[in-house]
Amino acid sequence: MSGFGNSAFGTSVFGYGTSMVTTIPKTTFLIQADNKTPGNDLAIDPITGDYILNGQDQFVGASEIANDVYYALATKFGSGILPQFGLNLSSVTLITSNIQIKVNAAVKSALSNLISSSLISLNSVSIQLGNIGVLNIQVSWTDTSNNIIQTTTIPIIA
Repeated sequence: MSGFGNSAFGTSVFGYGTSMVTTIPKTTFLIQADNKTPGNDLAIDPITGDYILNGQDQFVGASEIANDVYYALATKFGSGILPQFGLNLSSVTLITSNIQIKVNAAVKSALSNLISSSLISLNSVSIQLGNIGVLNIQVSWTDTSNNIIQTTTIPIIA
């Protein structure tokens, strides 16, 4: 059998080798930050976008729903593979008296699939001014599978 060009099957024009493989930790053993609740997904730091490690350099767990909320809010609208996915803050260009209304509408739109699927219910949306040029959007929501209220904070850098 032939491979790519004149290369034998199983090799490439770039030489022999195997792709890098990593072991993904078993998510059933992940413990959430409260040190009680098991998580079924890796927790993500909303500020850095990195996986969270505890003091023993072990991955911290989170629920899949919590990560779905994070991804919906952290993704800029239209920038992903799904054109209607993400947080659309294009109407928020200045901090004015109606900024809360615009941010509420953007958050509800970003989370609309999770809300309409009854996976979450939206409790509240608040905004706080952070450092210069940073707007923190704090979203309180309830995971309807276990009725646990959670908060996701997303920094928006102007």
